[in-house]
Amino acid sequence: MTALPDFAAIEAMDAADGLRSLRERFILPTGLIYLDGNSLGVASHAAFAELQKAATEEWGQDLIRSWNTAGWFDMLLSLGDRVGRLTALPLARRSSATRRRSTSIRPCTRRWR
Repeated sequence: MTALPDFAAIEAMDAADGLRSLRERFILPTGLIYLDGNSLGVASHAAFAELQKAATEEWGQDLIRSWNTAGWFDMLLSLGDRVGRLTALPLARRSSATRRRSTSIRPCTRRWR
């Protein structure tokens, strides 16, 4: 049986880890190790930058034009392609995994009795 490494050995392995620099891309409190596999994960600086851009420029300034200027229409198709590759649809036709119902046309499908 191999003995567990001491704290100094663990710190040395951490310092030599090639992925260590990627930690700076994320918003994570100092000293916290986050291993929850049931969440969205740790937020990245890049994700917040994209959200800020989408909210202030694409939605806030360009409004409905963003469907074309920001590529929102194409985003729907590319997302469908990506979902298709992750599921049982890799050989299916392009964008067959895409949902295309508009909430502005049919906001509610449940019927109340």
